[in-house]
Amino acid sequence: MRGRKAMPRILDLDTAGKGQERGQRVHIPTCPVILQGEAREEWWRSTPLLKAAGWITDLDRAVVALYCEAWGRWVEAVQKVEAEGRVVKVNGVMRSSVWQKDADCAAAEVRHLAAELGLPCHTRGRTRTVPAKPAVDAEWEGLIADG
Repeated sequence: MRGRKAMPRILDLDTAGKGQERGQRVHIPTCPVILQGEAREEWWRSTPLLKAAGWITDLDRAVVALYCEAWGRWVEAVQKVEAEGRVVKVNGVMRSSVWQKDADCAAAEVRHLAAELGLPCHTRGRTRTVPAKPAVDAEWEGLIADG
């Protein structure tokens, strides 16, 4: 597949400015109890911003939770790297820190999941819109249904 990856979110044109996904109400889902520490803090930092942008519904709960969990793992790994160093000596051999590998892996997950949520500025333009259903006059609607 060539070109940019399309955002999975489909917005109605009549609600695009209001930030409503078709059939969903924009609001902050409940924070999963499994999120702790930095992951939980990221939930409460990011979800109000996603709500303000109109990009979060109950359907997004799992992806946001995964994003926050990856963020928490990245923060923990980076703190360990800062404390222990990027390179460690193991059995007399200098090796890349396990924490550095964890930080790199978590960073890749954060980037991927952030793109799924439309967080990086380069992904925001990928939100697709579909035409809103035209308003049908009640008199015409009866004729169409009888049709």
